[in-house]
Amino acid sequence: MTITAPRLDPRLSRSSIISALVLVASVSAILGLTAVIIGPNTAQAAFLSIMLLLSPVRAAQSSTRGAAALLAVLVAIGGFLLGPLGLNAVLAGVVLVSIAQAFFRLGDVATMTRAPVNLLAFAGLATTGAELWQVVLGTVVGAAFTLVLARLLPPSETPPTVGSLRDRLDDGIALALGAVLIVVLAEWADFPFAGWALLSLCMIVTVGGEARTSRSVERVVGTILGAVLATLVSFAPAPWPLVAALLCGVLAVAYLRQGTYAMFAMFLTPAVLLTSTTDLTAVQLGIRRIEAVLAAAVIAMVLTTIVGALQRRRSAAARDAAAD
Repeated sequence: MTITAPRLDPRLSRSSIISALVLVASVSAILGLTAVIIGPNTAQAAFLSIMLLLSPVRAAQSSTRGAAALLAVLVAIGGFLLGPLGLNAVLAGVVLVSIAQAFFRLGDVATMTRAPVNLLAFAGLATTGAELWQVVLGTVVGAAFTLVLARLLPPSETPPTVGSLRDRLDDGIALALGAVLIVVLAEWADFPFAGWALLSLCMIVTVGGEARTSRSVERVVGTILGAVLATLVSFAPAPWPLVAALLCGVLAVAYLRQGTYAMFAMFLTPAVLLTSTTDLTAVQLGIRRIEAVLAAAVIAMVLTTIVGALQRRRSAAARDAAAD
């Protein structure tokens, strides 16, 4: 297992900056219009579906994009309906969407990354007074927006799905186990930021097994640096923390599009922390964020090690059987 130092290269290409500005502006516009015309619950549902579909929107196959949009709607409805039924029902839903998400893996990269996070978010939305029609309409708005966006973005060069069905199921089961463990531990420890840990887990297992160690290191290092930055900015008078959060959000998108993951995590962290509504101090909130990411990284590495060992044993058994 090779661990490389995280790449903290601050350089950004002009195209990455322009793409980030256009994407953030267009998403803000569609969400703002939705909130004003229909309501905040519908806008939140649209936001969640857009976040879920921004990865598969780059898939070259229109059938993949359509299937992802359908899954986004099903995840939203399922999470909303399962939420009032209690923790066990939600956990069953998390397992199902984790496995379903695994079928969207193209090569060593998952084109859909946060289905379990969305299910958990919609389960929580069900307790806020939102109605099912708002969830469905918001998700359809978000899905339609991303499908239109797919027409404007260049297609990904990612090859068609490769790898055996068994390997993809292994990834889905590993994600499901990790997601269930995070939700259960957060419930047991009364940790209110299970979504942060779950999202980090999903983002780490996005890449293939061999690259997950480096991705974990980049996520942790970037988060620590970002938490320090957010804490420093939080002492500035209003409205500068909000301005900084917006700037960090744009930079996070730009670095993600450029593929500089550690820098993405570094700027994503203050974008999240500086806009969070909580009674915690900036330092306490930063520590919680680091704890969530660290826990997710450890769980991801343990599960990756176990799955890798099982796959190697399976491959060895197949070779022995072929030799006989």
